[in-house]
Amino acid sequence: MRKFLLLIMLGLLFAFPASVFAQSDLKLTNVNVQLWPEYDQPSMLVITDFEIPATTALPVNVTFRIPKDANLIAVAVYSADGALTNAIFEGPQEDGEWQSFTVSLDSTAGRFEYYQTLSFNGNQRIFSYLWDGIYAVDTFAIRVLEPFDTTSLKTDPALTSISQESNLKYYEGEPVTLASGEQFILNLEYEKTTDTLIVNTQGVQPSAPVDE
Repeated sequence: MRKFLLLIMLGLLFAFPASVFAQSDLKLTNVNVQLWPEYDQPSMLVITDFEIPATTALPVNVTFRIPKDANLIAVAVYSADGALTNAIFEGPQEDGEWQSFTVSLDSTAGRFEYYQTLSFNGNQRIFSYLWDGIYAVDTFAIRVLEPFDTTSLKTDPALTSISQESNLKYYEGEPVTLASGEQFILNLEYEKTTDTLIVNTQGVQPSAPVDE
């Protein structure tokens, strides 16, 4: 009987590599989320940069979940010199109320991007961002790019820090620490008088996201 149980345990170890087991204990050191509404499409571009601890044994598989209605367009890793290169990943696939994908990291930092639908009501736009809490995060930060021809913009929680970069306005909040399983929600409402996209205006663009 003991020999039979030992064989089962060995089979499980071969079926699930150590890097997969380590995921449940993985903590992200930094997560920086950027919300770019009506950037190059009449939707929300969500850009997420993340870092894992420098002590993590590489390569390692890391799984993320994104909303079911999201369109994943890019998954990349940062090289030692800060350049982005396409990452090896699997998915996305349906995962309950989400869709999930798994990226194979050979460095400690990466990025993923997706589009998600905006709600339109005349000049009003409404969006809700949700971090699912799959990992604990030492430092979680979020900022919002203000679209062109915006007459009012508000967020909950409030993003009180405002900065200007390349003639574009960004709203930022104070970084927070998130426990494993702790979600972060940001609700965004703004009013915009035109359908002008940021990339349609010559000479004014933020740092380009990863190419599809």
